[in-house]
Amino acid sequence: MNVLFVGSGGRLAGAERCLLEATSALAQGPVRPIVVVPDAGRLSVELTARGIDVRIIELGVARSRTELRSPMLLLRLFQQLPAVLQLARLIRRERIDLVHSNSSAVFAGAVAALLTRRPHVWHVREMLPPRGALSAFLRWLIPRLSRRVVCISMAVKDQFGSRSPEQQQKLRLVADGIDVDKFLETAQVREPRLDSPRVGMNSRINPWKGQRTFVEAAARVRQLFPDTRLFIVGECLEVYRPLRDEIVALSERLGLDGHLTLTGYLPYDQVARLLASYDVFVLPSSAPEPLGIVMLEAMACGKPVVATNQGGPLDVVQHGVTGLLVPPDDPAALAAAITTLLSSEETRRAMGRAGAARVRALFTLERHVAKLLEVYREAIGDTSKEWSGEPFSHTG
Repeated sequence: MNVLFVGSGGRLAGAERCLLEATSALAQGPVRPIVVVPDAGRLSVELTARGIDVRIIELGVARSRTELRSPMLLLRLFQQLPAVLQLARLIRRERIDLVHSNSSAVFAGAVAALLTRRPHVWHVREMLPPRGALSAFLRWLIPRLSRRVVCISMAVKDQFGSRSPEQQQKLRLVADGIDVDKFLETAQVREPRLDSPRVGMNSRINPWKGQRTFVEAAARVRQLFPDTRLFIVGECLEVYRPLRDEIVALSERLGLDGHLTLTGYLPYDQVARLLASYDVFVLPSSAPEPLGIVMLEAMACGKPVVATNQGGPLDVVQHGVTGLLVPPDDPAALAAAITTLLSSEETRRAMGRAGAARVRALFTLERHVAKLLEVYREAIGDTSKEWSGEPFSHTG
């Protein structure tokens, strides 16, 4: 099966890392993947190193949310037509059987598949804005230009809840997965240390990722655990540099200078090893996470997770079993959850064991790839095997 994957960016963030791992695994089986991305970057370098065929085509994808509210949006729209024509030629030349768009932010793959009469699978990895003309348009468009729509969590799938029964039948819940053993080897998990407790969040600097809430909660945590070391791990795009400066100023004002480290960009192996050193992992997003693959990595390392009680964490974290769920934008509740876990090594270990078992049961790369292959069979018309059902529910 020749599958054309159309990605929305060249940097190696969560969605792109999922694409990297999925195509690498699929290439070991019945799929010959070709990946198109709009710009060269760490993703194309990694794909090429793994023997995956990569093409660079300007796809007219917005580089950031700010472009959607600027004159750059007009340029991106003009770039759509040549992108569609180039993809259509590539589909015909490479005898592509199926087109897989890896993000709701990229449209050219869906239109090119329509023009060439190829089955199209749209992989929705984002939470769409709850209101607005663009969001309504995407909810209408995505099912209509796809044989199947892959949703990475119940929250993502629920965005299409008001569609017609015909469109509802196209939705498939396929959670992201990680190669647990490979990640643990990279993370080099060791026995817990006996020195200062470590609490961290791994996320690029972004207004909705909750770094401010984390800093405010951290100041409260240090009142009970003054030796706590705190980490914010992730790159910062230039457009969000003022936000990073605000976070640094807030941490200094709250007396965290010397206790809080903002690492900026780190290579993936260093990020993994730092995550494995935490006592508690935190995902304090103020808006719903589509899933939160970094939670899976933390749980695979045996770390309890504190996350906000919305979006993807509702599928991943079992409250009181593998971690704790708290309201968004609530530093006091976040601090209380963190201190509860820091107060009991026994609780942390028990939640860590439960989380690691949950990841191996529901969120492995092997399971993810198997589900994608089922979706592909359905999309190309092979219904000899029925869909095997949803992998999880909000109740775990």
